[in-house]
Amino acid sequence: MKILNLITNIMEKEERFLITSHVRPDGDSIGTQLALGIMLNDMGKKVTILNEDPVPKCYSFLPHSDWIKSSLNNDAHFDVAIILDCSEWERVGRIASIAQKTDVIVNIDHHVDGTGLGQYNYIDPSAAAVAEQAYRLLKHMKQPITYELALCLYTGILTDTGSFKHGNTTVHSHHIVSEFLKIGVKPDFVYRMLYERNNFSSIVLQGMLLSNLQISNDKCVAWTSITKEMLKKVGYNVEFEPESVLGMIRSIEGVDVVLLFRDLGEDKIKVNLRSKNGVDVWQIARKFDGGGHKQAAGCVVNATLEVAQQMVLQEIMEVMHYC
Repeated sequence: MKILNLITNIMEKEERFLITSHVRPDGDSIGTQLALGIMLNDMGKKVTILNEDPVPKCYSFLPHSDWIKSSLNNDAHFDVAIILDCSEWERVGRIASIAQKTDVIVNIDHHVDGTGLGQYNYIDPSAAAVAEQAYRLLKHMKQPITYELALCLYTGILTDTGSFKHGNTTVHSHHIVSEFLKIGVKPDFVYRMLYERNNFSSIVLQGMLLSNLQISNDKCVAWTSITKEMLKKVGYNVEFEPESVLGMIRSIEGVDVVLLFRDLGEDKIKVNLRSKNGVDVWQIARKFDGGGHKQAAGCVVNATLEVAQQMVLQEIMEVMHYC
């Protein structure tokens, strides 16, 4: 593939690299950032990994997770900026202005609406995770897949496929992770680190969300919300990964779309959308300048919680007329 040749040449030629991804980073973005950072560091390059938001606790077990920073000296300059898992600059947050100052921009992304943010764009919507694209790049560069690289990339693929249960999981996904297992990655260890280190407050919050669960009259759409009042009770700084609650709600027979609304304050509502049975929630998220994938998407709605719920649910009902 021509683009892999071009990116390989850049990584071999240039010296100072900035790696970044989207706001509120997930397992795919963090795992891939670390994998590319480790590889470039092993090649003798100078690497800075920078995100707007810090690394969530559940990903702190990944090797060199402390390399990921959320602040930078103003006089820093880079030869190359690598933008991962983003199809628009707004998703990069305040780090976008730093990345845009670099001489070369490489964009590696697997979102269906990705058109490229730089001069060199490796866009592949068929990839289950950007970690799969990074794996192909490492193979193309003939870089050895060490345990550290395998652990980071496995985490990226695992989380972005919903533990291999989403429709984006492919034969290639399983072939790749089978190689990681041969290298020594232990699925039980990764699962325990990701999903079995919840604190008490996050479990209490999950209980509140399930208690406030609502369902449409046709039983096809279910949703719940994280309100300011809930956060006041459990603590505003509670670390919460929505996938566990979304997964439980998604398991309800007959429910095709699941929504989680989170009040971010200042009339900004974060919306996580998940689906099954062929419903395309990406098309819904796009209407609110969001993005993602067919079965997993997200957006931010500028409205009060009640109005945001009405707006998003109305859009969903228009595409759910078959229920």
